Amino acid sequence: MKRAIISILIILMPLVSCKKEEHISFCEGISPAGEKMKCGTKFTTGDLTAVVEAAKPFETDSLNVAVHEIKKFKEEPASSFSVTVKPEEQHARFTMSFYNEGRYRVLISDKDENMIAEGTITIIDTY
Repeated sequence: MKRAIISILIILMPLVSCKKEEHISFCEGISPAGEKMKCGTKFTTGDLTAVVEAAKPFETDSLNVAVHEIKKFKEEPASSFSVTVKPEEQHARFTMSFYNEGRYRVLISDKDENMIAEGTITIIDTY
């Protein structure tokens, strides 16, 4: 029994330790002090704030944002836009609008298509 548990831990450890340090958070807003407010992965339709936190400076003046709607067996492009950032910074925040119910994958990349962060969000229409 102990060997089975140890084997499982050995198998799972690389998966946990390989997690990217860069990530994106979806929040209802940013406080005047700059803190994220009411963050999560499930929201109602409307606007929300995306916060990107990278492990190193962006080294570019804009980021590409691609939004894909996750369907049952495929993903379809929903929208794309760019966000202006400062090359020396590691954090960016911008407003995103979601007016259609569904699951979405948000991909953030630099000008050279190098992945900076990605996240999944679910939008629920309560009206």
